[in-house]
Amino acid sequence: MTKEQNLKHVFEVAGRESYLWLSTANHLKRGANLILVELNKSLAVYPYGRASYEELTLCLPYMLLSGYALENLIKGILIGRNPSIIDNGSFNRDMIKGAKDGHISLEMIEQILIDLSKDEKYLIRRLREFVRWESRYPIPNKSIEMEPPEFRTTDPVMINQIFDRLSSILESENASR
Repeated sequence: MTKEQNLKHVFEVAGRESYLWLSTANHLKRGANLILVELNKSLAVYPYGRASYEELTLCLPYMLLSGYALENLIKGILIGRNPSIIDNGSFNRDMIKGAKDGHISLEMIEQILIDLSKDEKYLIRRLREFVRWESRYPIPNKSIEMEPPEFRTTDPVMINQIFDRLSSILESENASR
């Protein structure tokens, strides 16, 4: 087996392994939770004083890592349901509805969770923008996409609930295979 064939084989085996998607999601979520501890310290003084802009911008990496964590769970579930998404040494995101740019989207998650509340749907839309550009760049690709980032103090609770639901589905479906 050549090096290229070996890499292709390892890529396909790892890409189809639900546990690895769950593990990566857990690592990202842990990072987000560590940031959230510091963000909560800043938010706690906000009503009584004025938290610095620098401290409040911790919502950017928190939302980025949370969005990536949920994205990993979604992809892990969808790949578990259709392993051919990982084929011939490639991740074929065209096979995942709503994944044209590869990032979390409402279309992707609604293939798994059809009972999302209005607030949860709004959160997923905002997480998508944090992942696509708001946490990484000063501007999006087009001016029409430019909305100021919005973080709500209720976001962490909803993120945890969605994360737990997706984790349970991934674990359950992986166990049944």
